[in-house]
Amino acid sequence: MSEIYSNVVKSFAYLSTILELSKGKKITGYDIVAHVSNFGLTVSAGTVYHQLQLLEKAGIIKGTRLRTHANKTVYEMTEKGKQVFEEFKKKWMKPLEYACKNMNT
Repeated sequence: MSEIYSNVVKSFAYLSTILELSKGKKITGYDIVAHVSNFGLTVSAGTVYHQLQLLEKAGIIKGTRLRTHANKTVYEMTEKGKQVFEEFKKKWMKPLEYACKNMNT
């Protein structure tokens, strides 16, 4: 069961990243870890940063390195990412609604 749980949490972190960025927010990897923990879930920073790297490599998001004491990278959704997200919503709205609806059965 722990492997299933781990994969679902990773998927939730990935989806949360895309959803938060689609709102026009600029976020860091730490922001995603904290966001996921607000739901009582734990995801490793390594997992989140790997997901961010994949999204950036695909051109979905763009990272900007800040010259602060922590050398943070802030991510935002690209125009391509916005288009991909619109397609994602069309394809995944029904499956996600189904999952939510049937969680109580």
